[in-house]
Amino acid sequence: MTLENRYKPRIALFDTDKKWLCSAARAVNLNRSYELDWVIDLSFIMDRFIDTTRCLGISSNNIFWNKTDVPLRIMYVPHPVYEKYVTLVNPEIKEMSRRTFESVEGCAAFPNKGFRVRRSCYVRLSGFAMRNYELKPVELEYGTDEKILSPKNRNLFETAWIVQHELDHLEGILLKDKAVSSFEVDE
Repeated sequence: MTLENRYKPRIALFDTDKKWLCSAARAVNLNRSYELDWVIDLSFIMDRFIDTTRCLGISSNNIFWNKTDVPLRIMYVPHPVYEKYVTLVNPEIKEMSRRTFESVEGCAAFPNKGFRVRRSCYVRLSGFAMRNYELKPVELEYGTDEKILSPKNRNLFETAWIVQHELDHLEGILLKDKAVSSFEVDE
């Protein structure tokens, strides 16, 4: 049986899945083997959604599925060093800079909408990264606190806002509630 048949995953939309999107994700219990199986399955599902949507990152709040009553604390985001994605389980913010920048973001929950949002220039996370079907503790740094915006650190800011955007989802915070402003986007 395929993952799609087993879980019926789909992108959660604000109009139909507000309760799911606004739910704070619960931590994955790393001592339960079936929850670790869910992590593996969700990682594959998230990877497929990244490949088939315009999303730059994705959290379990973005994917409505039939396995749990609330989203799990899992996100699939760009790795800060390697040019690939990483599945982070139970991510927590360890440090954020007070310096901010304004990002322009979209969200799969709000098709055809764009948002301007203030984000921290730097964030350090801890959690567990899935590697070869095992979870390893990690600390990852996104962004920079350098004062000069150069082409090199422009990419660092992009990964910093992607991670903060997905962390907001895991807390049940919607982009529309954090935005400085919003605008319509043509397909």
